[in-house]
Amino acid sequence: MSIQRFARTLWCALRTPGTHVPIAHGNPGSGKTTVMGEVVVQGLGIDPARYYTLIAAQQSPETFGGWGVPRPQGLTFEAPARIRELADPSRGAAAINLDELGNAPRSVQGAMLHFMHARACGDQPLGDHLLLMGTTNPPATGTDPQEFGRAFSNRGVWIEFPGPSREEHAAYLASRGRVEFGFPAFDRAAWDEAYDEVAAIYAAYLLNDPQARLDENP
Repeated sequence: MSIQRFARTLWCALRTPGTHVPIAHGNPGSGKTTVMGEVVVQGLGIDPARYYTLIAAQQSPETFGGWGVPRPQGLTFEAPARIRELADPSRGAAAINLDELGNAPRSVQGAMLHFMHARACGDQPLGDHLLLMGTTNPPATGTDPQEFGRAFSNRGVWIEFPGPSREEHAAYLASRGRVEFGFPAFDRAAWDEAYDEVAAIYAAYLLNDPQARLDENP
């Protein structure tokens, strides 16, 4: 798979609403986070300030499950300020990249499972405007790799990141650190109109791509 094909696959997965989160896996330092950011900004037209890379391995379960805050009406679970900001639909589309997933301990994975599946952080709904994605290194190259639980694995659409070829790396350096893909701007109205067709295509992808759903831990 080339970088261009990876970008287009990620683009399709991100544009398809649902509970499955696209997760790129590939060697460290190969450009996963950079390319994913470019797909979000170029392909979906999201403001770079609304694209947030959250290092999952450095978080506590409360980052994804909310912090308990006593209120007059009882205990509520409040999302971190940055997530509350991104979850506000009045500020426009947004995206969160859950980076270094493979180094997150199982307790954090459990909180992220609810975050990804229920699309909520504590009592804060994330909304359809907020896109989720993730990145991870293979176990052999992780700093402190953790085993993914089966439930967590099957909430992801796993996309292998190939790493750039020499030609792609040279083009990246020549462009002064920007990857150009030339995606069209995202048209939400046209997307909603074509949803049934797109959902059918995505369903076919899930059925036919062996990496889309996992029967065992990756």
